[in-house]
Amino acid sequence: MAYSPTEFRKNRLPAAVIFPTLADVVSFSGKPGKLERFHTLFHTITDRFPLAGLLLDHPLTVLQHDKVWEKLLAILDFMTCHPLPGTYPAAGDPRGGHQVH
Repeated sequence: MAYSPTEFRKNRLPAAVIFPTLADVVSFSGKPGKLERFHTLFHTITDRFPLAGLLLDHPLTVLQHDKVWEKLLAILDFMTCHPLPGTYPAAGDPRGGHQVH
């Protein structure tokens, strides 16, 4: 059977790649540390705030802001514990400090 040169150039690409386990995906990615860090951040954040959907939709963004999550969570904790409208942490003590209007 003879083949023309154009027939040799036809590449068949797979329709999907299936990994049977999460460990296989992590091994293939070559970045097990990133997955472990996302897992830690995910649980740290979702233990305090119901943000699972947002985190799962944007895992790379979560990892990009890795270093600031503790500060962000501290601000959210403060705002949750002190829900006074018009008063912010930088404004001082809400009972006697300055108010921002």
